[in-house]
Amino acid sequence: RLGGIVETSKGLIIVGTSARTLGEEAKNEGQDLFVQLYKLEDSRFPENLKEMAIGGEIRTGVTSFDIHDTNDSGVESVTDYGVHWLTDINKENPDYTIYQPQVIQVNDKVTVLYVKGIREKQEIASVKYKYYYQILSADAEILQGETEIECPLNAMEQPIYVNGKVQWVYAHHGNTGLGTIEIK
Repeated sequence: RLGGIVETSKGLIIVGTSARTLGEEAKNEGQDLFVQLYKLEDSRFPENLKEMAIGGEIRTGVTSFDIHDTNDSGVESVTDYGVHWLTDINKENPDYTIYQPQVIQVNDKVTVLYVKGIREKQEIASVKYKYYYQILSADAEILQGETEIECPLNAMEQPIYVNGKVQWVYAHHGNTGLGTIEIK
């Protein structure tokens, strides 16, 4: 799941969530948060990203491009380049997954926001989601690790950066509010 794309002085940063493996076993894994950093040398974005990836891991496997796999669609071979993992949800708690990745550029830094919660296959009535952010450098290095946010994120709108703060409007259990993270 793509969370967003921002451009820094070092290149293009893509933020999203994915199972760590690319194959049938991914159906039983939670989604982890990742970034990929690509250098931009000209205005064209190449078909082959291998030469453009900066650091990170290379992962190969197979995947279905039917996001809901409702038709038991076939799989295709894939290779991802430059994957930098920001979470390890299966190691932390295999019943959880990462939802709603979002990204916003703050000067030449990147703020990544996301939600942790019980995976959809679980049938637990009182699921409590927790909301987090991390701050990355222009070259995708973690400057501030996982930090909990006290209010919900808004999955429908992108946060904005205003006067040293990342802000968003949210509605949760009949209440509305303004989420704010001060960026130093």
